[in-house]
Amino acid sequence: MYEHYERPLVIDVSHCDWTGKLSVPAAFDLFMDMAARHADAMGVGFKDLTPKHQFWLTVKTRITFYRRPKLLEECTISTEPIRPVAVRGLRDYAITKGDEVLVRGKTEWVVIDFSTNRLVPQKQVLKEGTEMKPESDDPVPFAKISPDFSDAQLLGTHTVQSTDIDVGHHMNNAKYLYALASMAGTQEREALEAKSPYVVEIVFRKPCLEGNELAFYERTLEPEAAPAAGADAAIAAADSKAEDKAERSDSIREIGIFNLSDEPGEDGKRAPSLLIKIY
Repeated sequence: MYEHYERPLVIDVSHCDWTGKLSVPAAFDLFMDMAARHADAMGVGFKDLTPKHQFWLTVKTRITFYRRPKLLEECTISTEPIRPVAVRGLRDYAITKGDEVLVRGKTEWVVIDFSTNRLVPQKQVLKEGTEMKPESDDPVPFAKISPDFSDAQLLGTHTVQSTDIDVGHHMNNAKYLYALASMAGTQEREALEAKSPYVVEIVFRKPCLEGNELAFYERTLEPEAAPAAGADAAIAAADSKAEDKAERSDSIREIGIFNLSDEPGEDGKRAPSLLIKIY
């Protein structure tokens, strides 16, 4: 039987934004927590890998919101790992209510050995005999985001705080979303997040540490300028039972987050630490 982990989920006050619905950053937190719980149950969790100087690292994440569950709504949250290839593995997530898929997620993971700063082959990490499903429920490839933001506008800045740092001793991926959310007012965010489906992707490139000053740059793409594997494919896969029927904007937001502590390259440009795509 394939590895599968699920539990009942009640949308608590701490999960919600001002609309009384599951917030976008909180969904990232919930799925991260599920991955940690399941990895522990599989014998490859934090307490198992730490003595080996190893740590799970999220490289890419996509979460698709079909309907954001409401405050105190009773749901089920689940996760399943996908059969890995070499050093990279995928993991699926879902928040469901009966047969209705409310939120679906997919992450790409690696294990890094901090003593050598090298990636560890998944077969050396997973327990022998671990059975995983062969393919993700989300077949759409992760979006490709150009790291060149020379044509983008500065959205805002954020200084990495101690509360942003996770057990990996760098800024947690979900914290970038909390920082980004703070750069827009409630009316602007409500208009954006009312889309259905509403898709958020994150690409982790390099860590940011406490005290680093981050600059958030944003650009907007029209559909004809967007990568072919982007919004259209994800929209086509939307659950027909989604309830939030707000009219969808075709514009696509891309955010590049740059660590101002990094030295510019020979071309005078800094490489982004993290990329976000919202559509």
